[in-house]
Amino acid sequence: MGEDNHSRKNESNSWFRALFDAQPDCIFQMDERGVILDVNSSACQLLEYSHRELVGANLALIVPRENLADSYEKIALLRQGGQIEPYRKSLRTRDGRLIPFEIRLTTTTDESGRLIIQSTARDLREQMETQRRLETNEQFVQTLMQSTLDIILVKDADGRLIMVNQAFLDLTERQLEELLGNTELDLFNNDQSQWIMEEDREVLLHGKTMRAENQFTLHNGKTLIIDYTKAPIRDKQGHIIGLLAVGRDITAERSIAQQLIQAQKMEAVGTMAGEIANDFNKFLTSIQDNLTLAEKNAQQGESALPQIETALDAVRTTVELTNRLLNLSRAQPSDFTRVNLAEVVNEIVGLLRSTLDRKVRISATLDPNLWPVHADRSQIYQTLMNLCLNARDALEERSALAERASYSPWIEIAVENVSIRQGWANESPRGKPGDYVRITVSDNGIGIDPAITERVFEPFFSTKTRENSSGLGLSMVYAIVTNHHGWVTVESEPGMGSDFIVYFPRDESVIAKADPAFTNRPTTRRFQKVLVIDDEIMVRGVIKSVLLENGFQVFTAENGAKGWETLQRYKDELNLIILDLIMPEMSGKHFVEMMQKAGHRIPVLVCTGYPGDMVIDDLRSLGVTEYLGKPFAPVQLLDKVRQILKLNPPPATVDFSSAAEGGAAI
Repeated sequence: MGEDNHSRKNESNSWFRALFDAQPDCIFQMDERGVILDVNSSACQLLEYSHRELVGANLALIVPRENLADSYEKIALLRQGGQIEPYRKSLRTRDGRLIPFEIRLTTTTDESGRLIIQSTARDLREQMETQRRLETNEQFVQTLMQSTLDIILVKDADGRLIMVNQAFLDLTERQLEELLGNTELDLFNNDQSQWIMEEDREVLLHGKTMRAENQFTLHNGKTLIIDYTKAPIRDKQGHIIGLLAVGRDITAERSIAQQLIQAQKMEAVGTMAGEIANDFNKFLTSIQDNLTLAEKNAQQGESALPQIETALDAVRTTVELTNRLLNLSRAQPSDFTRVNLAEVVNEIVGLLRSTLDRKVRISATLDPNLWPVHADRSQIYQTLMNLCLNARDALEERSALAERASYSPWIEIAVENVSIRQGWANESPRGKPGDYVRITVSDNGIGIDPAITERVFEPFFSTKTRENSSGLGLSMVYAIVTNHHGWVTVESEPGMGSDFIVYFPRDESVIAKADPAFTNRPTTRRFQKVLVIDDEIMVRGVIKSVLLENGFQVFTAENGAKGWETLQRYKDELNLIILDLIMPEMSGKHFVEMMQKAGHRIPVLVCTGYPGDMVIDDLRSLGVTEYLGKPFAPVQLLDKVRQILKLNPPPATVDFSSAAEGGAAI
């Protein structure tokens, strides 16, 4: 029996020893004096001592002198029943190197009841190296983030900001403490924050990387255009744990681009100056001759109606041509709305037929069920005009080389709905699958050399012989189409002509219906009083006659100063003021500013030949929102007046006192 017990004890000791030596951490067993009683294999290997050298040695062998007193204090505390929190200290190897360890001290007793102090020491070198690398990487990332001019932000999986760079702080004029831990709901207005969070959800839930360009309004009212990319951040297992956004303020670039677009618009008008002047002379001649004949017929007692009708037709054609030129040349900021491309194409065709050589056949083929596009109408107008003028130049070049009798120049515009499949999109360098409205502008002009086809959209590149050609026309087309998330391609054969093909994405947004209760609100008064202020006696007289014939009481003034006198006299009776902008003594803008200061609440209709002038924006900030461009027909004037008075029954609703505080009541 004794031998069996002794055998089992030896077996147990063997298992304990194997387990003791198998531990990766260094384990030391010591008595109360700090004499080492036992160590495991890991301790021997790391400190480069043999088991025999360590057992029986004092702590001074492996503990640096400066840490020895602290080690004995901890042993004394354990001897008194105290506890020691894990701590970090270095132990010395045989060759004097110091290895950092995390040390845990515990106590136990042996068979005789003697106190045994056990020290478990974990080598921290790998952990500290990893920490050092992390700190180095973090420092590198921070240096990269803070040194770049691009804005950078990091969000967690809940969409909360956890890191931003200095460029972001400078741009938003915010403090770091205001941003960290917040979402867009805490930083932006509700509408803006909603679509930002929708983008974040697409990245965080579906792992999409997206690029976009959007306008942001900051807390201080400042508006910026930012080009940015958002991408998911993943952990080692591939799980999405946040997102990274990198953006660039392109407000200034967009402003410069807008100036280039305007300069190119004026170039387009300039290239047609001769044709335009010829058309105006033709129309004016028709008006003058027919009115002379009408006067003669009237004196002879004959009907003058046919000549007057012909003169009016010429006037209407001249007005239409003027409005198209204004649409082309007007300077205005980008305004993206739902656009019907058929309407734009019809306007372009009408203008081209009025201005280009009559020998050029101009035609348009339009899908009767065209999808709408989300676009800036004036930029679409300019894009098509540039392509058509480019076609016109190609026709002229070929005409100079061809036999006149054998060459019939033409320009065709085709607009249709197309759905792009993934396979086809992969074959096009800029194509993306989806629904588009495709515009093809074709001509049978000189064509393009294949060697330069890829360069036609480069800024300032041109093969034209015109002295006033800047080489910006097609580059503006490319920039505008790209800004509309579309693309443009060209197919051409020298001597046969060219096809410029433009794709605009379909607008699938829902248009809200008008409220019938609002649109059908009846006029509440008759014989309303209107003040007309215009320095042109003919314009003033026509407006007065039209209004008088339709039951209005009319006061007139030849400039803003005279109008102000009339306003002061009848301020409690007036229902509407019709106002010109450019006048002597007191301009329309000055008149509105005077109304604002005086707190008058009377609707204002601005009638001007400069609807895109910067002064319009100034007046809008003062509460004026109704405009009528000159020239206008009597029915247009009446419709506008009735609309204003129908929606704004007295007392008037342009509240200039509230506009002074930054708001306008309508």
